[in-house]
Amino acid sequence: MVEKSTTTNVEMVAHTLEEGAIKFEFEITNEEGLLISGLENASAEMAVLTEKGIARRRPDY
Repeated sequence: MVEKSTTTNVEMVAHTLEEGAIKFEFEITNEEGLLISGLENASAEMAVLTEKGIARRRPDY
């Protein structure tokens, strides 16, 4: 495992969509395919396809 990289690759391992929640498991590797350890923060955004187009989550949605 490594703690720093110049290139970060993200691979989705598994995911589930439930009412009001999304759960996912992922792994991150460096440019050589080695796992990166010590991840402190991660964020994800979700969008939904509506009749008006793609909408990102909003507090009133």
